[in-house]
Amino acid sequence: MVVYTPDLNRPAVLVLMPETIQGLWAQRLRWAQGGVEVILQHAKGLMHWRQRHMWPVFIEFCLSVIWSYAILVLAVSVVVDQVQDIPARPSIQDWLPSWGGALIGLTCLAQFGLSLLIDSRYEKGLSKYYFWIIWYPVAYWLLNVLTTIVAVPKALFRGGSKRAIWVSPDRGEQFDASNRS
Repeated sequence: MVVYTPDLNRPAVLVLMPETIQGLWAQRLRWAQGGVEVILQHAKGLMHWRQRHMWPVFIEFCLSVIWSYAILVLAVSVVVDQVQDIPARPSIQDWLPSWGGALIGLTCLAQFGLSLLIDSRYEKGLSKYYFWIIWYPVAYWLLNVLTTIVAVPKALFRGGSKRAIWVSPDRGEQFDASNRS
């Protein structure tokens, strides 16, 4: 038996996460499908006044699903417009970020810079990722959009009486407490 005594000068958190894009996709798809299934199962009960504390969560989830499908419609309309002219469609410049998007990007870079500064105490060489890190939110949001788009029909057509099956996903190397220094 290994007894771990926390050292206040070192982080004491272990996170096992997918190490591959396929593992990350499977994890996010499982989470998205589970979220849809939970909402479908409990939506009727959420309408009661005594469940009002859950309404913001319910609304946020529904808006996230609507947003994901709005992104899909936008992407399809841009592709279709390349083949055939769509009348009364906003121009692509209307969808691109303006100075407000640049301000959000700079704020994001400042936050990531501070995070890298704090984390450099624990892991050296992180600064080489600084100018690539701005793409993390874009990739994360795109992954969540795609998994939501796939998860909604999977959850809707799975069948209410079928039980979900969980298979242990890709979660990185197994943690071995004896390898701690």
